Amino acid sequence: MNDRDLDKLIAENIFEQTVVMERRPDGQMFILGGLTAKQPVPYYSKSISEAWAIVDKLKQEDQYTFTIGNGDLSDYECIFTAYGDEIDSGSAESDNPAKAICLAALKVFRVI
Repeated sequence: MNDRDLDKLIAENIFEQTVVMERRPDGQMFILGGLTAKQPVPYYSKSISEAWAIVDKLKQEDQYTFTIGNGDLSDYECIFTAYGDEIDSGSAESDNPAKAICLAALKVFRVI
């Protein structure tokens, strides 16, 4: 799965947005906001500032705790854990912290 596929899954499953692909050489994806309004899908898997919106959403709305670190100095590990429910959690590793956040969040929602 490439990074833009991951971004699309985040927009659709975490933020509950409708994503459409346009036939462009760059394969740009857009979030629909009504009949004709569109905005580009953020680069959640590459930008830590965009990925942080995922952290904020899960911490505030779904009551998850969040940890991220790179203890072995190679990959970042991200863990979301539901308050009081060790079973309903997701964790992932990546060399990119934004991508680790995306993967872990999608595991929480059982998308991947």
